[in-house]
Amino acid sequence: MAVPGARVPVAGVTWVAVAPTARRQGVLRSFMTRQLTDLHERGTAVAALWASEGAIYQRFGYGPAAWHLS
Repeated sequence: MAVPGARVPVAGVTWVAVAPTARRQGVLRSFMTRQLTDLHERGTAVAALWASEGAIYQRFGYGPAAWHLS
């Protein structure tokens, strides 16, 4: 990703799913915590997420980058 003065590596998540029988058991939280911990240990400062329901991921630190896309 280009940022002012540099290019930085970006981790990306484009698709996450949990089987209906495994919901409300901490699977997503475990996955996201592991991913973000690994990224931190590697020194990756930016993680991007493409989600249909972005509000779910705000608790992990993700937020809107843009309100409109064209």
